[in-house]
Amino acid sequence: MTVYKNIKGDLIETVATDPSNPIEGDIWYNTTTGTLKGLGFRAAAWASGGNLNTGRTGLGGAGSQTAALAFGGTVATPATPGNPFKNESEEYNGSSWTEGNNLNQARSGISGGGTQTAAIGAGGLPGSGASNTANSEEYNGTSWSEGNNLVNASYNRAGAGTQTATILMGGASYTNPPASFNLISNTEYYDGTSWSEQNDMNTARYVAAGCGSQTSSLVSGGSAAPGRVANVEEWNGTTWSEVNDLPSSTQQHALSGTQTAALQASGNDGSLTSTCLLYDGTNWTTTTSVTTARSALASGGEGATTSSSIVFGGHITPAPSGYQQTEEFTGSGTETKTVTTST
Repeated sequence: MTVYKNIKGDLIETVATDPSNPIEGDIWYNTTTGTLKGLGFRAAAWASGGNLNTGRTGLGGAGSQTAALAFGGTVATPATPGNPFKNESEEYNGSSWTEGNNLNQARSGISGGGTQTAAIGAGGLPGSGASNTANSEEYNGTSWSEGNNLVNASYNRAGAGTQTATILMGGASYTNPPASFNLISNTEYYDGTSWSEQNDMNTARYVAAGCGSQTSSLVSGGSAAPGRVANVEEWNGTTWSEVNDLPSSTQQHALSGTQTAALQASGNDGSLTSTCLLYDGTNWTTTTSVTTARSALASGGEGATTSSSIVFGGHITPAPSGYQQTEEFTGSGTETKTVTTST
């Protein structure tokens, strides 16, 4: 049998309260709770959260793991033919979703950002065959209100930032009649009042994903001519720079975190994928996969990190719950554990 003193050079410490700064491997006995505790390693993991009330794809997302916001999107299940476009918004409290007040305009491919109580939604397709919209709306935690329009009517743009400092990048433009589709490389800023044009990305694309802040953001993957790309670009507030590519070309995925600490989840790399990646500002590495592979999903924006993130909705094959699934991510690290006979 291994003796703790032989490993650590001391007997197990007896304390009335847990130590404030233990190191991995430390063990102590808490006399107040009558428990043996230790600081151990925690592997990264995904866990199921509460289902959306309205399952959908192409929806917008904002907020954090314990205070997320879902809005817009398209319902596409056998029970709802015609892929109706939705204006529903829902709030997540860390365990369940609650219906909130609707967007003023139903749409799919809407871009989002901000927090649960201060979010923004912009652009999108308001209906099958309809031209994309330039409309943007702000959410104050209770209701949506119309804001000033985008410079470029567009949909499926990558987004990041806060309600008063938003950045949207890339996307596509669809007008009808006559039916016309074009990829765009545009970058736009929102200052809480107006949208303004910024320098373009190097690669025009849509159904890419973005994260970070208005002046320090990241965009990955997407669809460009002639198809999916692995390109990744970083924005420094003035210009876009090409950085290391994704391991595989991926589109319709989720991205959360910051420019130097990002989490990419699921998407389509030729088929629906459950693969998740971590970005450290230089390299992409594989982390624990989501339980349910999906594309056209959403994630929390402002407040989501590589240690605490959330994804919801999206296209799933088959669709057992109408694209309602929510998953929560906890990154690897250390955590205090109570030692039991099974620990």
